[in-house]
Amino acid sequence: MRWLFRILPLALVLALGLAVVGSRSLPDRRTLERSTVIEAPVDAVFDRLARIRKWSGWYLPPGEGQFEGPELGAGGTLVVAAPEDGAQRRLRLVSTSSVPPMEVVYTFPDVDQLPYEIEGRFELEPADGGTKVRSSQSLRSRAAEDDWMARTGERWFLSIMADRFVGSILDRELQNLKAAAEGRPVPAAPGPARAPQ
Repeated sequence: MRWLFRILPLALVLALGLAVVGSRSLPDRRTLERSTVIEAPVDAVFDRLARIRKWSGWYLPPGEGQFEGPELGAGGTLVVAAPEDGAQRRLRLVSTSSVPPMEVVYTFPDVDQLPYEIEGRFELEPADGGTKVRSSQSLRSRAAEDDWMARTGERWFLSIMADRFVGSILDRELQNLKAAAEGRPVPAAPGPARAPQ
């Protein structure tokens, strides 16, 4: 049994070394996508996305968050206090296009608080009297090459866990948007997207 205690530290060091070396070959960015069909006209869904104040009720509960900037289009900003640390996080619309294919692009400008640069996008197109909505988020690791611990964690997360965690956020947001646009109660307590920690 003593051999186990002798070999265990060596095995742990070897596993850590392999994880660090292996992370160098992993991509530092990833795009995740989900889609749904909403039983509402394209113009109505676009209006709900392109007007930042209309994110209230599906992206976050009514009455929560603050809004800055223009009512419609680029520059509209949602400000939310993160429940875990009270820090304010911003989601800013960076572009909107009502010309088909319609799209709304957003980012989280407080990048210093996040391990990833995040750009989100909603693309809308007509679908059998309703609207097909594709929601995607592109994540790019911010860790420097010489910060091997951060780089290792961020890249392994992107490779093996991002689809599960970030994908579940995209799924929830689409279901909340769908319910709100169709005039039904939002199925789950809406909450702002949280970037991976």
